[in-house]
Amino acid sequence: MKPYILFLFIIISSASFAQVDVQVASIRKNYQKINSIKKWTKVDTVDLEQSTEGGILYRYYLGDTLKKMSERNYGENGQGITEYYATNKELFFIYDKEYNYNRPLYWDSARMKENKDNQVFNLKKSKIDISRFYFDKGKLIEWIDSKNKVHTKRTDTLIQNESGNEEHYKYLLLLGKKKGK
Repeated sequence: MKPYILFLFIIISSASFAQVDVQVASIRKNYQKINSIKKWTKVDTVDLEQSTEGGILYRYYLGDTLKKMSERNYGENGQGITEYYATNKELFFIYDKEYNYNRPLYWDSARMKENKDNQVFNLKKSKIDISRFYFDKGKLIEWIDSKNKVHTKRTDTLIQNESGNEEHYKYLLLLGKKKGK
């Protein structure tokens, strides 16, 4: 009896992983389709004030439908670029890219010498971390972290990423919108 139960568990687990793979492949295809759009009907911008050096949010529309948002936040030690992809305002993918600068933006040759350092600010020497979040019907089904580790198990960390990203996405949707619209 025990080998039978183990066999059933393996079959069910394999089917679940295969379903996630199919969903992720579909999400990637939709992501590529959106990024292939060359002419948007409308692009609006909102200035962001949530980082030390400011930021900007771009919202891309095809017709009246929001397809993509790109949030860019600047800081003296790095910058973050997060892209949100949606179908019918439902989030399906987030691409998050964080630049951690080798030195602060203002670290020029004078600061380098003054501080007995051996480097100036150089964007090309930044450490870049990329994370990807795949959603289906409001649920985070796969998260690939900045170390390229794939997470599909519904752990507390995955659930926190799910709710935090969904909340931030909804917050960005409302930015710059007048009440009553």
